[in-house]
Amino acid sequence: MWFRIETKMLASPKAVFDASRDIGLHLENGKAHGERVVEGRTSGLMQKGETVTWEAKHLGIKQTMTVQMEEAIDPTLIITRMLRGPFAYFVHYHRIIPFENGTLLVDEVSAAAPLGILGYLVEQGILKKHLYALIVSRNKDLKSYVEGQ
Repeated sequence: MWFRIETKMLASPKAVFDASRDIGLHLENGKAHGERVVEGRTSGLMQKGETVTWEAKHLGIKQTMTVQMEEAIDPTLIITRMLRGPFAYFVHYHRIIPFENGTLLVDEVSAAAPLGILGYLVEQGILKKHLYALIVSRNKDLKSYVEGQ
């Protein structure tokens, strides 16, 4: 699966870059899913090379996912990649682009469910929609935060 989400924010690219790396903001957004950090960085701003293991309940199943901030180019790009977790693979690009009087945050997600054709059917029927909604919700909170600073 692959999808792209664009979110315009009335904030500087630096503010969006930093907020996108903020563990506390991520946890705040994940409260509805009981999200918590079980390993790695537990607070503050993630840095290139650091990992965090998240635990949350999604689609009725408690899951853990370890991600690494593979790239962090201040203030234009963040790449996170799953090291361990529920997907066959998962990569999330956060492109931060100056735009008019603010910033355009472009999220590009490339992921695949495990289990071959069965996983593909779940991915197309449920998983893609769920993941898309999670990122839209996170960006809504991120936008409120950076625009309120």
